[in-house]
Amino acid sequence: MLEKKTNYRLLVLFSRPGPLTQVLAQDDVEVIVSEKSRRNIAIPTKLYRRATHYLRYIRLLLLDRPDLVYSNTIANFGEVVLAGCLRIPVILHMHEGQHVAHKHRLRLRLACCFSAKIIVGSQYVNRVLLAITKRTGQVIYNGVLPTNNGGKKKIKK
Repeated sequence: MLEKKTNYRLLVLFSRPGPLTQVLAQDDVEVIVSEKSRRNIAIPTKLYRRATHYLRYIRLLLLDRPDLVYSNTIANFGEVVLAGCLRIPVILHMHEGQHVAHKHRLRLRLACCFSAKIIVGSQYVNRVLLAITKRTGQVIYNGVLPTNNGGKKKIKK
């Protein structure tokens, strides 16, 4: 997917500022905040913010031509689709469970069509992905190691 490189530029795009934006900026990571929308705002304002965000994102992709786009949630399906349309490889990281994934199933299916690779946080999420999209991802556990006993702790007496 990617050619071997020795030098990378890391740029992180957030849809709203938060504690992580400050931490990354302090660590000399290039951070861009482009607000997509907020809750409890008028629909015309929300549409304007979303359109502005996507135009800013397209401009960023066209000017920077990244080697890879990594999306850490299925909620970013618009960004995944746009990057895919511009032939930029996308890694989609899904961690949402059945309820959220089912609620956003059309977005998930669309994002999967434009993703070169899908990463999931557990076997459970992989089963959810398979049920909704008929695709599977590579399981990469996020700090929780799997157990052979169904997640039950063995108690020593």
